[in-house]
Amino acid sequence: TLPPVPAAKVERPGAAAPANPRLLKHSHGLCLRPRNPMARMEGDTKLVLANCEDGRQAENAFIVQTGTVIGDHGEFMIRIGQYCVFPEEGTAEPGLAWPAECGKLGRKAVFQKLMVN
Repeated sequence: TLPPVPAAKVERPGAAAPANPRLLKHSHGLCLRPRNPMARMEGDTKLVLANCEDGRQAENAFIVQTGTVIGDHGEFMIRIGQYCVFPEEGTAEPGLAWPAECGKLGRKAVFQKLMVN
């Protein structure tokens, strides 16, 4: 669960990462990361769930709040290093695409927190 986002702080996607990243962890304790090491990354690199502590911790995905609040909902990006996850377009099934530099994606890389369990 993400903490509340302060309304006064505004950051633009692609700006230096704010100091509030939170590890994106599955309920079974696994982390989201690229299947292949980032050094060998290609445009169609798949994201997988993996052990968070297996030596590739720098490649784990983080939730980064943008600082923008719309109504009761905070906005965030999913970052892996300087790269962001974004909604995949033009496919039969909705999905997430990666990698793209966060600064080049603009609002396309921004997700909105809709509910908290």
